[in-house]
Amino acid sequence: MRVGTWTRRVAAVVLTFAPLSLTQPTAHAQSPAEFYKGRNVELYIGYSVGGAYDLYARVLARHLGKHIPGSPTIVPKNMEGAGSLRLANWLYNVGAKDGTVLATIGRGTGVLGTKFRIVTGYPGGNDVTLAMERGEVKGRCGWSWSSVLSTHKRWIEDKSITVLVQLSLNKHPDLSDVPLVMDFAKTEDQQQMFKLIFARQVMGRPYLAPPDVPKDRAEALRKAFMDTMKDDEFLADAEKSQLEITPVDGAEVETLVKELYQTPKPLADKAAQFIRH
Repeated sequence: MRVGTWTRRVAAVVLTFAPLSLTQPTAHAQSPAEFYKGRNVELYIGYSVGGAYDLYARVLARHLGKHIPGSPTIVPKNMEGAGSLRLANWLYNVGAKDGTVLATIGRGTGVLGTKFRIVTGYPGGNDVTLAMERGEVKGRCGWSWSSVLSTHKRWIEDKSITVLVQLSLNKHPDLSDVPLVMDFAKTEDQQQMFKLIFARQVMGRPYLAPPDVPKDRAEALRKAFMDTMKDDEFLADAEKSQLEITPVDGAEVETLVKELYQTPKPLADKAAQFIRH
């Protein structure tokens, strides 16, 4: 299964549940509440324990269940490997398609022809930061600002790290003095390519389900996710863990994805060459 094919079916967003398919007809008699009552829902995390993806998912798991009809128990599990591609492939090809399996995977990064030497082999962000502390690597690419704040705020306060550039479509309010990658585009074509590549940052930490989840369950899960984002107990838990919560509605990201797929093929191919090299 090619990832390019799979991502055409994804509508994943910043801390928003977005099923890969919302169009399947309901082929069962049970209501979502009847189906989920007394069940476990597995939430797979594409990275190792201790990183920001893991922290966000475990905080979410403590609160999401009460907003799903039937109040199932959310069970977080880690499945690291290949920058979460292992989980993405498993979710698409193997994961149960009945609404009892969710996942959070990486949104991906490109380095766009920079002269950095990329070091691979670390199973998760927590392992990379430990490698930085040991001097094995000199930095990270695609480390979200919310992750830095929640796991290594001291590094910001004592100026142990320097943020070189923001890989996003818009600047974060905390980083008004840090250059935005979009500012480096010199032509309209480069603007389009950069938008195609870095629009994924809008998706933050995507939460998704396999394709073909029954429509009523998928809609119930999506609503439950957004309801959780407004839950006072969830927000207090997130604040205690210093996790930034900036949800984006799934429909908004679906619109963005459709817009991105209007990018002319020659520009999309050129952008792919930037990422590969």
